[in-house]
Amino acid sequence: MSFLEENLRCLEENQPSMAAELRGHSAAARLELSPLDDAIPDVDAIIITGLPAADTWGRLLSSRTPFFIVAHDDLPELKAYLTLVDVTRGLSDHRLCFSVGEEGVLQLLNDLFGTLLRRRVILFGHTEMPVYAAAMKEMQFFDTLCAANRATLDQFAEEWQNNVSDNLTEILRGPFLQDQAGRWRGGHAVVVGAGPSLDQVDLPADFGNAAVVACDTATPVLAARGVTPDVIVTLDSSESNRMYLQNLPDAVYERSILCVTPVVDRSVYRPFRNLLFYSYGHPTLDHLRDSGLPFASLACGGSVALTAIDAVRHFGARQVYLLGCDFQHLPHRAHARGTGAAFRALKSVSRFRPPEMASYDDLRESPDPGRMEGTAGTFADKRFQKWRDWLELYVKNRDLEVHQMSKIAAHIPGIDFGFPGTTRTTPRLTPEVREYSPEIRRELKFLAKELEMALSAPPAELMVRVKALPRVSKCLGYVLAWLTGVEATRSEERLRAVLTRFREGVGRAAGGSAQGR
Repeated sequence: MSFLEENLRCLEENQPSMAAELRGHSAAARLELSPLDDAIPDVDAIIITGLPAADTWGRLLSSRTPFFIVAHDDLPELKAYLTLVDVTRGLSDHRLCFSVGEEGVLQLLNDLFGTLLRRRVILFGHTEMPVYAAAMKEMQFFDTLCAANRATLDQFAEEWQNNVSDNLTEILRGPFLQDQAGRWRGGHAVVVGAGPSLDQVDLPADFGNAAVVACDTATPVLAARGVTPDVIVTLDSSESNRMYLQNLPDAVYERSILCVTPVVDRSVYRPFRNLLFYSYGHPTLDHLRDSGLPFASLACGGSVALTAIDAVRHFGARQVYLLGCDFQHLPHRAHARGTGAAFRALKSVSRFRPPEMASYDDLRESPDPGRMEGTAGTFADKRFQKWRDWLELYVKNRDLEVHQMSKIAAHIPGIDFGFPGTTRTTPRLTPEVREYSPEIRRELKFLAKELEMALSAPPAELMVRVKALPRVSKCLGYVLAWLTGVEATRSEERLRAVLTRFREGVGRAAGGSAQGR
């Protein structure tokens, strides 16, 4: 019996490009399947290099693993596999994802670890396959990065959760970036970062009729030069990012659409008339999305420019032009004039920048090239190299033409030099507020009950009670990770404060009284 057509139809909903590629290949004559004899562990993901035996599927699907990845080297063999094994249940549950070759594994791991939250990942399969070595190498890199990310959780976990709680009434109504999918289909857009190359172009003449999508860091520069972006993308809630969006011209607040994740403070988005909410991996937002909230999850490769590129793809644009997205260390200056980036860096520690790097940012604003050497340059180059690798794979694996408008930007395979034309105007997005769905209203009631149960626990039992409540424990994933290892009394105090604020937010949202922006 052949399962191929049903498998491919199901795959088209989750990985349409992969399904299209498989349809174009003939099946291989021989398959080597991998039995999985070990017990299926309770982890965040299982990566299997090779093709698992058919009898393994039942054990995988009945496990508690949220999702798992199957990696392989050969498309024809993968097509043959889908002829023999029914994988529709795994695809329908959004727990299964296919990748091919080392680059495919790297892309999947980038997506898996995109939020830099430490994941428990098990690697199974043929150790002699190239993808096994690639997966192991990348997993070790991400594990190191996530271990270093403990400082980020210490700094932001409580703030992010409290911001989501405060924003809950508004984010349940939208507008949502997901609702704008395909609105720019076939159009073109310019993604503007704050790199030094932004100083080298004629604004706004060089934009043509393309839509302008600005990173938050580039918005002050564009506004000072008379450009009102069509869309602004902001990534996180740090103090420096807040400052980029303050004291802008009224035209920006009235006309620009701010793509914002709800982990930011309300002061970031309140001045803007037009919003689009999206998510990049907060546990509470993931839970609400699983309950039916239309949250688009944008890529988070570590740079707001990468997230902005993914937003443009989501809007349906076919061609993307990069400006001020240099993706390399330039010793004379790190940012375009007018961003004030060095000053802002002194006020906030980024998740990718240790505190001592703030002083290097200040030096990079200096015209003296001799002052920027050594550690800072090495650190910046490693960071940019990871972003370049991410973008190269992103462009290769998606139906998107990406062009670079700056000749001083780093060369990235698959990205050519070019400017947007004036032959076609990209239509404007139309954000719309929606009413709560019945599923969301029901979920709010369940959340409210669990929060009451949690807050009724005595101090010594609070953490145990929270972990036993499925909805609350899932929503507070970052907070629980942050409090691991914290002294018990302080942990109980902080957790109770977070729970109280979350209950207040859920109560306001359940009442349906939208707060004014």
